[in-house]
Amino acid sequence: FRVGTGENERRVEGCALHLDAPQGSDALVLLITDDHAHDHQGAPVSAARDAPPRTGLANRRELVEDFVRRSEGARGGTGVGVLFIDVDRFKATNDSLGRDYGDELLRALGRRIQRTVRSEDTVGSLGADEFMVLCDGGDHPDEAVGLAQQIHQAIARPFTLVDRTVTVTVSIGVALSDAPAAESAFSDADIAMMRAKSG
Repeated sequence: FRVGTGENERRVEGCALHLDAPQGSDALVLLITDDHAHDHQGAPVSAARDAPPRTGLANRRELVEDFVRRSEGARGGTGVGVLFIDVDRFKATNDSLGRDYGDELLRALGRRIQRTVRSEDTVGSLGADEFMVLCDGGDHPDEAVGLAQQIHQAIARPFTLVDRTVTVTVSIGVALSDAPAAESAFSDADIAMMRAKSG
């Protein structure tokens, strides 16, 4: 399918993958592969998402720097995997629990994602209810998709917040890029996440 408009429009390849998870919380992950990110910087993800994270994870600037480092260090065309993670219906959960519980839930989500990924992967917060994971692309898209499945399954388990137990689900978009255009890859992952959420 095509993403962007006008001069920025480009064609990318994508596929949808159904993930099984405990407690009936199945999910859809969309993978976008863009081999021409160097030709297009892409529209940056909304500035509202640059809000300072509350999770102690990497911020947006650090994510961009890490993406460029991984891309420049990639060998054999393996590229960089970008996982864009959005907490489903977080506003309703936050309104129901209250802001203090909502903030603690975000911190708990960040910790659980960190425990799920590998030591060489980078976990960041884009502010609000969105997280990002950067990983080396590996020899096949299945590696990044497999990581997305592990994260989805881990988050499906209930969270204990002081005196409450909370269950949430997430939508995950995965993009693979072989060029050091961080904003383009982040935008592709964001688009993949939104399509997975609506699918």
